[in-house]
Amino acid sequence: GEKEKEEKEETEVERKKERAWERELKALHAASLGLFLLFFGEKLDQILLGEWLSERSDVIENIENIREDYFSFIGLQDLEVSAGLRKILSYFRLPGEAQKIERLLVSFAQVYFKQQTSIEPLKNTDTVLILAYSLTMLNTAA
Repeated sequence: GEKEKEEKEETEVERKKERAWERELKALHAASLGLFLLFFGEKLDQILLGEWLSERSDVIENIENIREDYFSFIGLQDLEVSAGLRKILSYFRLPGEAQKIERLLVSFAQVYFKQQTSIEPLKNTDTVLILAYSLTMLNTAA
């Protein structure tokens, strides 16, 4: 009775600690990969880098965090959306698949919105995403 209950609670506490530790490691891993890409990305194939960054999370674990950390390290502070998008896209080539482009632009919009302090009073990440998507489509050759 009582001993089993204590053991169950201990096991539950241990599992919670393990999950917290895993989250911390994943965050550290994402930040490390983001920094690696910032410093060594220019030596990588730009097309392959764009393809890799745009993968789904079920293909590459934690890719959303890796993308966001990478974009954060590139730095989008006080840039207009178009300038921020150009800056990000100078590091890799956009893939051709619409879903992959959307994943990249969603991460861009989230990072861009978080890093803005004074420029363009954009209301939320959706506004940034729509603007970034529109700019991308306008600049894509048919």
